[in-house]
Amino acid sequence: MSDRIEYILNILNNQDHIKFSALFEESASRAEIVTTFLALLELIRLKQIVAYQAEEFGEIEIYRPVIVETIQPATHTSDNQTPQNKDNETNINQTQATSTTEAADNASQNQSSTEQKP
Repeated sequence: MSDRIEYILNILNNQDHIKFSALFEESASRAEIVTTFLALLELIRLKQIVAYQAEEFGEIEIYRPVIVETIQPATHTSDNQTPQNKDNETNINQTQATSTTEAADNASQNQSSTEQKP
């Protein structure tokens, strides 16, 4: 199976994707088909590849996953920010905190009411 894993990864190093069916075109035996399929499942489990099907009964395509870095919002204000912008940021933070507190209160009230019912 490690040979088939290397085979799939080599293809995806040279191409951006490959059709699922193309992986089995050169398979001469049932054992090769099963080994290739198991290699695909293992690579998906390890998040080394991604399988995508655009529509029901459509062709399945195999890709390398795209890594997207997330950018965290700044936790401090810059010195050249206007006082009005700082006030707006404070209001937004207070609103978010209030919403979070209200959501927690609602959740605890719902839990209390369901616990009281026999």
